[in-house]
Amino acid sequence: VILEPAINTLFVFAGMGQIFAKTGEVVIKGAPLGLMPDGSTGQDALYIEVRKDQSPVNPAMWFRF
Repeated sequence: VILEPAINTLFVFAGMGQIFAKTGEVVIKGAPLGLMPDGSTGQDALYIEVRKDQSPVNPAMWFRF
């Protein structure tokens, strides 16, 4: 899933087992994007990348835990 939360900023999410968002859809804040796999395939890690002007940036300013 690729989201554009701001101009020239992209979020890339990979590793989900099921995706709810559709291509071109405007996703509402807080809406689920998908589900992680059940772990039976051995692939249960979520990959997150933030890109600004086509370059990767530290995602800390976007994701606070």
